[in-house]
Amino acid sequence: RAMRGLGQPVWSRERPLVLAVVTAAPSGADPIQVRASLERAASERGLPLRLAAAASAGLASGRSVTPEAALDAARRNGADMALIGEADGTEWQWTLFDGSTATVFQGGPTAGIEGAADSLALNSLATVAQPIAETEVRIGGVLTLKDYGEVRRMLIALPAVKSAELVATEGDSALYRIEIAGGAAGLAEALASQPRLRREPGRDSPPSYRYGR
Repeated sequence: RAMRGLGQPVWSRERPLVLAVVTAAPSGADPIQVRASLERAASERGLPLRLAAAASAGLASGRSVTPEAALDAARRNGADMALIGEADGTEWQWTLFDGSTATVFQGGPTAGIEGAADSLALNSLATVAQPIAETEVRIGGVLTLKDYGEVRRMLIALPAVKSAELVATEGDSALYRIEIAGGAAGLAEALASQPRLRREPGRDSPPSYRYGR
């Protein structure tokens, strides 16, 4: 909404996948209606969503979820970030874990979807204001054709990435050339919020990350 008001595109066509898990719903909430509301809101906002029960996501029902546990659950489910819903009295409290921050939204059952979509759009707007520049990044742990496709999907889904092309491979690593607003600094900032790509220390030219399934 904020981006449309400024005449900007909402975000790229390749968007981050969000894992949504309810660990403790408010009293009286109908699970079937909640699921339908979440799916409808995500569809209307264009937010890629994967719904999972707490147990299947490896999270404990009725307990607070740490950022590490939420991001591990997202990683296991092939998602880029996690949205955790729990009861706050008679209302909902949703927390979006994106790898670098935890943002809380309160309200109805779809407050988390609306808040996540708005946050991602605003982050994209702040990033695309910078000039486009070319940079490179090396990704390790890329073993199969499926891995190559998934890594490219994650790179393209980062805020303000214009293109991501594979330029070389060696062993289990792949070198990608990225066009992104802000160049190398913009890419480093964007990758900080991608839990499935973790920085490998001591390797800076080009920067290296490890792909986690």
